[in-house]
Amino acid sequence: ALGGCMAPWCFAAEMPEMLRADLQRQFQQLLALGWLGRAYQLLPPLVEALLPRVFSFEAYDDAKATKALRDEDGTIEITLKESSIVARGLPFHFRLETSEDASKVTSASLLRIGCDLNGGETGTEATAEATGAALTEGQVCEWIKEEENKKVLVSALVSAIFDRLSPVASALDAEAA
Repeated sequence: ALGGCMAPWCFAAEMPEMLRADLQRQFQQLLALGWLGRAYQLLPPLVEALLPRVFSFEAYDDAKATKALRDEDGTIEITLKESSIVARGLPFHFRLETSEDASKVTSASLLRIGCDLNGGETGTEATAEATGAALTEGQVCEWIKEEENKKVLVSALVSAIFDRLSPVASALDAEAA
């Protein structure tokens, strides 16, 4: 620290560089996952044979694993973790659109990456319970293990990493130079 000062404001000059380094490290983790996703899109059986844990989505918070998730319009919002790159798991919050009979994921979008600091209440849970279309996070995790459903999630993840996050990371690198 500056002159032996240990207070947070003493690190103010160093903080942007520390933050930039942390963001770059996290982006590198996401980029590695993105490239694995591209490989999975081409050859799912090969990727699963070589890396059986890749894209094994699990419920992020076991305490919430009993909440109902499916809304009356077939929409599911769920936070899942993927642990193949980072052992503790990277949390991804998805919105999944499902078929009428809830047999498959028709589309997916990645809403955010990281922990939800406000508790993650979206209102979907209450609506789902009221309509009787209850699914738990554990059930959804089992359901998305099916290759066709997993491909939709992986596609949303790859798109977010390469289409939305890569330009941000490039801008961060350009600003640092």
